[in-house]
Amino acid sequence: MCGISGYKSLVLTPGFNRDLLLKMAHSIRHRGPDGTGICVLDESHFGMAHNRLKIIDLSEAASQPMHDHSKRFVLGFNGEIYNYLEIRDELVDEGVKFNSLSDTEVLLELLVRHGFEALNRLCGMWAFVLFDKVTGNLYLGRDKLGKKPMYWARRESTLIFASEPKALLAAGVKNNINLRRLSRYLAWNYRFGEWNQDSFFSQIQSIPAGTVLKFDEELNCSTEWAWKPQFSQTEFSESDAIDLLRNELSQAVGLRLRSDVPVGAMVSGGLDSTSVVAMASKAHHTNISLFSGVTGKTRGIYDESPWVRKLVRYLNTSEAEFIHLDLSQFEQNCIKMVQIFDEPVLTVSFLPLFLLYQAIRERGIKVVLTGHGGDEVFAGYWHHFLIHFSLFSGKDRVEQIRSWRQVHQRPLREIKNSKYKSYLPISAYDFVSYEEALGNEMVITLQELHQERAENVHLDALNHRLFQELMYDHVPPVLKAEDRVSMGNGVESRCPLLDLGLIEKAFSVPGRLKISSGLNKSLLRKAMKDFLPGSISGRADKVGLNCPFDSWIRGHLKDYMMKFISHGILTGSGFLRPAIVDRLFKEHQAGASHGQFFWQLLQSELWIQEYGLESQF
Repeated sequence: MCGISGYKSLVLTPGFNRDLLLKMAHSIRHRGPDGTGICVLDESHFGMAHNRLKIIDLSEAASQPMHDHSKRFVLGFNGEIYNYLEIRDELVDEGVKFNSLSDTEVLLELLVRHGFEALNRLCGMWAFVLFDKVTGNLYLGRDKLGKKPMYWARRESTLIFASEPKALLAAGVKNNINLRRLSRYLAWNYRFGEWNQDSFFSQIQSIPAGTVLKFDEELNCSTEWAWKPQFSQTEFSESDAIDLLRNELSQAVGLRLRSDVPVGAMVSGGLDSTSVVAMASKAHHTNISLFSGVTGKTRGIYDESPWVRKLVRYLNTSEAEFIHLDLSQFEQNCIKMVQIFDEPVLTVSFLPLFLLYQAIRERGIKVVLTGHGGDEVFAGYWHHFLIHFSLFSGKDRVEQIRSWRQVHQRPLREIKNSKYKSYLPISAYDFVSYEEALGNEMVITLQELHQERAENVHLDALNHRLFQELMYDHVPPVLKAEDRVSMGNGVESRCPLLDLGLIEKAFSVPGRLKISSGLNKSLLRKAMKDFLPGSISGRADKVGLNCPFDSWIRGHLKDYMMKFISHGILTGSGFLRPAIVDRLFKEHQAGASHGQFFWQLLQSELWIQEYGLESQF
């Protein structure tokens, strides 16, 4: 896991040199604190810097930027190729002689020999820069789900690229605000934030997930390779589906245990993270360090320790470490996160997650397994029940609803309200947003958004909704934020539940099997039945790591929040309508739930201040 930065110019350009590369690399040193490599090719007007986080092959032979044997190609790589050993063996059979034991060299030789279609053979996450000295072509690529970032911008006759926007800004790219992007964030938060390749800076774009862009010697841009996800369903018996998914999960976890440094795992009492840990322990006989975040005093605001202790006893594995996260430095930590993200942060939940990664890195752990993705792959959200009910009719639907009521002991209207309706397919709901607070007309319409999305007609209603969440609504913005909070602390995050092989198998299973007996994630629960305590595999009351921002801005943070409402740039400039914002805050004080909007407002104000953007309003 690493950080990449560099440039390619049409002509020899003053200022684009080794010193600039060092400046760019320094700005993202947190991504790779174990060393910095520089490659400058003056005759090609090309330069690249690489910050390295040593995970696989800790020797200098694995340092980057890396040249192939012919010295024609140079590669900068950020990520992990989990099946690199298998691909390495295939390349050795073809006559390739390796100089290192790294996955980087495997990727380089694979691309040189077999081209970009060979990316379909990879299991992993990647962002890379590949430069061809002979043709002058530059290739920028990202993995299929966009787990690893890559940004680019133009400055006069130069193309500049980097793993984070801050490195582009360090190279002189102007920090002009993308007002359209800011409007989307304030109106809808993250749900439609990553639907295209724009960023919060108008001159900076992201490489699309599952894409390789080619910039020729004249810096003309074209798509060299693109992944088109097409999942299709097969009729499975429930038992066959369970066996299939259990085997895929075991393989996904096993591959992600490959590392030349110690591996840890974040664990709560929920099904997703415990499934990953249990599979590592029972299927792969690996005892990894376990970490669980706790917020608040005594039992606290968030404390999963009773459940984690049950898991540890059941697996007979090493004790987990419960890390008490200090949320008292709220203002300072919010500013720090904006600096790391280069943009407003999605949700307040990433604050405790950032602190947890910070503590894990302080304990010497560089690689962490997580349970991210389980809700989108296996149907774990509250609103999925509504779509599940729609797959049935008559007495069958009545029975499904009855089972849900028996398990949850709650009225069905709780998932029929507008909050949960907003997760249904676009044609099926009246979307609830904060567009009314915007004093501009920059927000994209839902109709435009719908046209941009890839449909998957081969899936039933529930699987189609999961597809939308995987490819658009949930997973892309969460993966970007996960990269920032982990790599901001020099930690590599690995997500076995977002293994593409596992995803493809999960989407091949009919949606009606994914929820049963009133419980979501039914297939995962049953697949892990012999790996987890029944109290965990059957648990229905799990909540995620978070902090109570909603109540804080009714209490000790009320005056702090009011400062941005009454004297902020957004309301003062008319970008937000002061009367609407004031009304929403009064409603929140009276018990309404507008905390997410005010988190967005706070984050936007802090971002504007930190990056000196006030004059643009």
